[in-house]
Amino acid sequence: MLLESVQVNGINNIKITYYMDCNMRKDHGFTFIELLITTLIIGIVVAIAHVVGLETLKKIEAHVTTMRLESFLKSARTYALLHHQALTICGSQGVNCDNQWSTGILLLTDSNRNGVVDGSDRILEYIPLNLKAATLSWRGFGGSRLVIESFGTTFAGNGTFTYCPISHNPR
Repeated sequence: MLLESVQVNGINNIKITYYMDCNMRKDHGFTFIELLITTLIIGIVVAIAHVVGLETLKKIEAHVTTMRLESFLKSARTYALLHHQALTICGSQGVNCDNQWSTGILLLTDSNRNGVVDGSDRILEYIPLNLKAATLSWRGFGGSRLVIESFGTTFAGNGTFTYCPISHNPR
């Protein structure tokens, strides 16, 4: 609110204005530039958090898959020893061995070792993996399946499980 305005002539045209309230001019809201900069900063923070989050999820999936695989192999060996029965472990989508390790792991009695449930064969356990951020594969001397003999060891079954993140090329 303008209280008084005085103009002094003769001294270089100085104008003196008195306001009762010095906070007369109040800004309401933000300028477009302020909003743009704030949005840009929030976008950068969200992008960084997204990347970090994805990497964390990939690490968790790798750890969980490794632990599940190790537990599965130990229980299969224990079953073979306790029941004096050879077992076949293979990658599968649920019914027969099809080398789809990233989809799931199948444990079965396989008397003729053909990877197909036939005759007296039966499925003992199936663990769905459905890996999203990686692939899992088995390479061994015995082919694409791992056979645990009735005495708990593998015959020509030395090999390696490979867990490979999709974003990387295995070498």
